[in-house]
Amino acid sequence: MKIRYEQYPIKHIDGNITFGHDGTVWAHFKIHGYNYDLRDDKGKIEPFLKQFDFFRRNTGDIQQSSIPIPTNINSILDQTIDHIKSIKYPLQKQGIAYVEEARKALNESNVKVDSTEYHDIISLQLNAKANYVKDLNMGNSLAKTFYNVVQGFKSPLYQAFGLDPSDILQKEIDAYHKEAKDIQQALKTAFHCKVDKLTAAQTLYYLEQHYSVGLQEIDFQEEFESAETVTGKDAAGKEHTAKRPNTMKFHDLQNAEVQEFDRQTLLIQRLVNNEIRESYVRYYIISDMGMVQQHPGFEFVYKIQSELDFPVGFTVRSHYVKNSQSVKILSDALLAVNDQKEEAKKVGDTAEESVLELEREAIKMQTTFKKHGWPSYSSTFLFRVSGKDKDTLDSNARELRDLVESYGIDIMAPFGEQMNFFNESMLGSRRYCKDYDQKISPHVLAGLMFGATTRIGDNRGFYFGQTLKQNRPVFMQMDLAAKRFEGIKTLYDSISIMVAGMTGKGKSVLMNLLSYLAVLMGSLALIIDPKGDRRTWAEGLPFIPKEYISVWVLGESDKDNGCLDPFRLCADPEEARDLFIENISHMANIEIGDLKFTLLSQYVDRAMESDDPCSGMVLEYLEEIEAEILDQKLNDPRAEAIINLAGTVRSIKKHKLGRLLFSEKGHVPRSLQVDKPLQVLMVQNLQLPENGQPATSVAGKFSEMVMLSLTAFTKQYMLKQDRYRHKIILQDEAASIERSATGSVLLDFVVTKGRYYNTSLIKGTQNATSFGSDSNNIGMKFSMALPNEEEARTMLKFMNLPETESNLRMLQRLDNGCALFQDIYGRCATLRVNPVFSEILEAFNTSTSTKEEREAEKARNEDLEKVGV
Repeated sequence: MKIRYEQYPIKHIDGNITFGHDGTVWAHFKIHGYNYDLRDDKGKIEPFLKQFDFFRRNTGDIQQSSIPIPTNINSILDQTIDHIKSIKYPLQKQGIAYVEEARKALNESNVKVDSTEYHDIISLQLNAKANYVKDLNMGNSLAKTFYNVVQGFKSPLYQAFGLDPSDILQKEIDAYHKEAKDIQQALKTAFHCKVDKLTAAQTLYYLEQHYSVGLQEIDFQEEFESAETVTGKDAAGKEHTAKRPNTMKFHDLQNAEVQEFDRQTLLIQRLVNNEIRESYVRYYIISDMGMVQQHPGFEFVYKIQSELDFPVGFTVRSHYVKNSQSVKILSDALLAVNDQKEEAKKVGDTAEESVLELEREAIKMQTTFKKHGWPSYSSTFLFRVSGKDKDTLDSNARELRDLVESYGIDIMAPFGEQMNFFNESMLGSRRYCKDYDQKISPHVLAGLMFGATTRIGDNRGFYFGQTLKQNRPVFMQMDLAAKRFEGIKTLYDSISIMVAGMTGKGKSVLMNLLSYLAVLMGSLALIIDPKGDRRTWAEGLPFIPKEYISVWVLGESDKDNGCLDPFRLCADPEEARDLFIENISHMANIEIGDLKFTLLSQYVDRAMESDDPCSGMVLEYLEEIEAEILDQKLNDPRAEAIINLAGTVRSIKKHKLGRLLFSEKGHVPRSLQVDKPLQVLMVQNLQLPENGQPATSVAGKFSEMVMLSLTAFTKQYMLKQDRYRHKIILQDEAASIERSATGSVLLDFVVTKGRYYNTSLIKGTQNATSFGSDSNNIGMKFSMALPNEEEARTMLKFMNLPETESNLRMLQRLDNGCALFQDIYGRCATLRVNPVFSEILEAFNTSTSTKEEREAEKARNEDLEKVGV
């Protein structure tokens, strides 16, 4: 395979800034994407106005590139296996076996194996002097040219010994970086999402991706250097530092043969793993924009990417035209219209309606441009479509044309222009084809909805479901937000997860699946199970033998007594004190202003001063003073309060659940088996309210008290385990803990410190309102069906989504096993949870029906459907 090396349009890359041979300097930024589908029409106006404001204030050329990066289930799973092999943990073999079996099942299923992730890059011209459209006033152009030449010769590049005219001064590079920093902030405001400067490695990756053949064969090049540092001194002895580009370095990026297959098609061939792979590519350019429609409704670029099943690259190169020139262009257009009207009048005819409509539109636009001072843009719109063979390319091309033309837009693939389009669509390149430019206002660029996305998930880690729209696979690496990998920029740093949804909609299956898969990938998991749904896990789970699972049912044995004593659980004495007081106050309905609360605090403080503080010591001190009061037959409010308090604490200790919270001096209670990757904590006789409301019965209050202590237990689990090993704490029925001030603080600690301690808290509850303000600190959010409108509105608020009728209906009517998911990048989409294997789903099932009953019911429904019932 012979590769022909063309002169690369770029001569130097410095971070996110590229320097072209034509004198242009571009700064490149990645738009991480914002939600669009879930907005109503009013909500869709907001991103439009923000982007319009940016484009009307801009004063330089712009390039917007949407680059399709292929993703494939098999390649992602290969990466997952490589990750598993890179770490040592007891379930490594089982993890690899699961991934391989999942691969087979997914390849045989209806899940879309191949998909595309669009990376949206916006590039801005920093050197305004190199803007493509020059001043139309030709009278002083010669003087300006002479002035620029003189200024150029005054540069240190011409005066310093040791520097060449082609070198780039370091101080100029630094100045461009400073300008790029200001632009980045403006872009964040315009696109209302995370916007990052590309690194040098990312810039190279996207440039090399231009030569790819549709596979994941491009790697990041961290060590690439396109120039060497040189110095020179001027006549005054001042030293100047510069970069000297090496154009040969860019040959590596052109590691493919690009040739014309025919006058409308390119053939790209590339050597991948000692095998020549090829891709057929065709570029289409917009030849006529037609009548631009009002926004929303003209987001044709976004619609192409979200509706077509094959990847379509997109590049729009917009050259800035200042307002005075824009007004002159419109005046010239009106003169042309008048000429057509005059010609029609000469032959006794009237101008066509299309000409008159053009006149009306030109007058309207001329008035608007004069009034507001807007610039315009001379733009070219390029689409890149590809296929593994010519037939596939032609089929994809037809679908693209049909969809684009449905918007009244004409596109074409001109003969002989394919190589020009190939070069022009490259990041930081220049304009090669000078035809087909479209004169547009800032409204058109804003209306493209560039940066809007439908993608979701991490594209790495484990597979757990697919999107309802386009059936794309969704992957998660649960601890990714804590890693701060190069090139991975997230909106949320938290690695915790919240899951809401009414009973029976699949909430528990989802939480179990996330924990289960993470354990197979090398994580540790502690599951707090207040309902006893996971008792059968002690016999093992698919791919996880029982010797790797610990199911501890608290309260089944007297050995469990005292295991939830706050003074044994909490490393912080003050935290133990607050937790014990919270427990007793909750059970005895003691308010802060009560005398009993003051007395309780005093005797807890006294117990804390002993050499072995514990709950039993508090009761011991209370009983000592109680005996003195009874012996002396004291009768005053304080004595009465102490006797009442001692009796209450004694009653709590005697209860079958209360015994878990009281240990005696010198007693060492049971603890977790830290050598088990998957641990489940259940409590005997726990009775929590089904509706998530505060408990009113004695049994319910005891259950809430135990749940509060279990939360302190989980905190110690987080603190005492290996910080570099990812951990999961699944806190089911979190609402019973959130209601307590102490419990809320404990959960908040696990959430906010979870990133540092590499611990993901999965909080599950039936109602969105149970999460409170803590939702702001959680990285990933899932919502199963929430039929209650107030709960649905709260969840939409948590996800920063508008409370539209369509969004409310969607949340209220989600099918079983479906969820609205917001990932760590802030993107939202609906998905269907997929455990892949029926054995896993059966192990996680919490309904009262048997497997046989469910299969019989399924067969019955199928029979009814056959006869139309």
